[in-house]
Amino acid sequence: MATSKVKSQEFLIKGVIPLKPLECAVSRLGIVGDAFPVILTPDEKIAVAGAVFGKGRIVQMAHESYVSVTDEASGWPRLVRNIYKWLAPGICRPKVGILRLGSNKYESHLDGIKKYGFISSYVEKVDEFNSVDVLLGDTYTKYNDEVLDKIRTLVKDKGKGVFLIGHNWASSNNYANGLLFDCGITVTTEYVAYDAKKLLKPVKIATSSK
Repeated sequence: MATSKVKSQEFLIKGVIPLKPLECAVSRLGIVGDAFPVILTPDEKIAVAGAVFGKGRIVQMAHESYVSVTDEASGWPRLVRNIYKWLAPGICRPKVGILRLGSNKYESHLDGIKKYGFISSYVEKVDEFNSVDVLLGDTYTKYNDEVLDKIRTLVKDKGKGVFLIGHNWASSNNYANGLLFDCGITVTTEYVAYDAKKLLKPVKIATSSK
């Protein structure tokens, strides 16, 4: 790995306070190999995970609603900023392309990304993918083989980043993990209920990890 799990976790959770839950349930994320946890639910289930995949990086957030939170006191905006910066290392103003290939358009994300000081746009064609640093996709869209092959190459061989958002407990789609490739993260069908009185929390870093 070009960077250790510990360094990645430290970067992603830097300045992140315990996170306020929304009225939405997440899918439990599974991890193997080089994948690592970032944010845990109150009962220690993984809600956000990351992985280095070849030259690139991937982050999965187990519900799309948390990306749109604007209240800094909630903790989520700081985490999301960290995620985009980690996915595009060394780039001050990452160009984020929202994959507009399915029914979910995520119009609100365009302005949200710009508020972070980044550049945002929709990408609707395969030949547009290389124009951005990070691709934002979801677990509800069935991406075809051409799209998956192109993004896989851009991440693994060219060092691009993928930020995948969404759960898999409602419809149990067999394609929900398409953009995660074989990076070690899995969006399971396990439903993790929210508790308005309990905060989600950054992972405790084990300094002995590699």
